[in-house]
Amino acid sequence: MGKIGILDGNRFLVDFPFATPSAVAELVSGSPQNGWKYWSRKDGVKLDDVCRNKKDISKRRDFVNAKPK
Repeated sequence: MGKIGILDGNRFLVDFPFATPSAVAELVSGSPQNGWKYWSRKDGVKLDDVCRNKKDISKRRDFVNAKPK
């Protein structure tokens, strides 16, 4: 799944899709994570609160530049 040269230090050089929020949370943190609880917006709202189990996944765009907790 990975591509050589997509990372430059801690930054992705190209858009890289992940299958789940947990997969990228694990990459960032270095340990197993529940990505639905790990990611939050600047106002503290978790990804889980915004769009888990909801049909409108377009709200996930709020988390493109989210910071880990």
